Amino acid sequence: DATQRRIDALPAPIAERWRREGGRMSPLGPPLAAPAEMIEGAYRGAVVRFEGGWICAWDGPPGRAPPPPLVLLAREPCVAKWMALGDGHAALGWPVAAIERAGRPPDEGTHLKLTRGSILAHPRHGAFAIRGTLFAYWAQLGGLASGLGFPLEDEQRAEGPEQHTQRFEHGTLTWSAHQGAARLP
Repeated sequence: DATQRRIDALPAPIAERWRREGGRMSPLGPPLAAPAEMIEGAYRGAVVRFEGGWICAWDGPPGRAPPPPLVLLAREPCVAKWMALGDGHAALGWPVAAIERAGRPPDEGTHLKLTRGSILAHPRHGAFAIRGTLFAYWAQLGGLASGLGFPLEDEQRAEGPEQHTQRFEHGTLTWSAHQGAARLP
């Protein structure tokens, strides 16, 4: 059957992780597609889409062991947002780390780090992507440690001159070709 052929085609690190998670009976369920290649600059890896999520396995740097494969469940708000934006083929790229808890209880959310940005999710605000020049500036400010809090919206682009803004719980980031990046109250 087609599902068994997809299981048989799983790369060894992905197959091992899938079996450890519970295989067909896990929240991931059976694979929906053949393995695909992840390419990000000099980095390579494989990714498989399952009924309930993804497993991503990056190759290790030369002479070093590869990192463990990442399990991403579609029910996680950060993963659902990533999928809605076009998964790894879109502007944010591929996951580079497992989903992390972000913030401090009781005001806690989640954070998905990607090759060209991040997605943060908070139970009160939803899940939003940070990318491009605003992501670079946010990271330079300290990311979640910057005091901005969680994003309240995706990046907004103004008409006319190139200008990007993104609102957070405790401020706004803006970037324009004329003024560069700035943090507003």
